[in-house]
Amino acid sequence: MYRFILILILISNFSHSQKKMKIPPYLKKGDTVAIVCTARK
Repeated sequence: MYRFILILILISNFSHSQKKMKIPPYLKKGDTVAIVCTARK
């Protein structure tokens, strides 16, 4: 039973991570971008 629940959770998480990323129209292939995120407590 626990294996079944674990598999469902993993499948659910994987499907959410496959969403299309929003890309601004002015970005072209080969452009360099930075991903910035703040570390807050």
